[in-house]
Amino acid sequence: FTDDIFIWGCDHSIFTLQGDPMDGGRLFQVSNGIGMAWGRSWCQGPNGEVYFFSNMCGIYVMTPGQPLVRISQPIENLLKTVNTGSNTITMTWDDRWQGFHVFVTKTSGAYRAVHLFYEARAGAWWMDVFANKNHNPLCCCTFDGNAANDRAALIGSWDGYVRYLNPDSMDDD
Repeated sequence: FTDDIFIWGCDHSIFTLQGDPMDGGRLFQVSNGIGMAWGRSWCQGPNGEVYFFSNMCGIYVMTPGQPLVRISQPIENLLKTVNTGSNTITMTWDDRWQGFHVFVTKTSGAYRAVHLFYEARAGAWWMDVFANKNHNPLCCCTFDGNAANDRAALIGSWDGYVRYLNPDSMDDD
């Protein structure tokens, strides 16, 4: 999280280590019961907050020293059907759109999938679907270039290509 705070997202709990463990650093339990889904199911927002997909299929925001805040209430019916064991869940912050992507992709093969985007400014959820099932993301990251046009959310898909989300594109490719 920072040079002084390390976050562990376990299956049913979350811990932080604050300070240098060799020089009096302390371990704190943030949550007992709520954990993080396996994999890269988290991302960090521009103000240091951490967004994550929980083991119980909710999406939370966490700021160390503050309680966890569930932000997925409007989409609970959609999330309750997600199997965190058979899906790869990845998240990345997208500065261009001021929010984060939640990609939920079947791990066993290329299937039709519904992904989510959370627009932080409005607190609104949006659904995204790729027309080509081979374009569903297995991994993602934010490429943070120096110029505004160099910043993009990159996704690695089933077909082996790395793509970025281009607002000017007419299709998925």
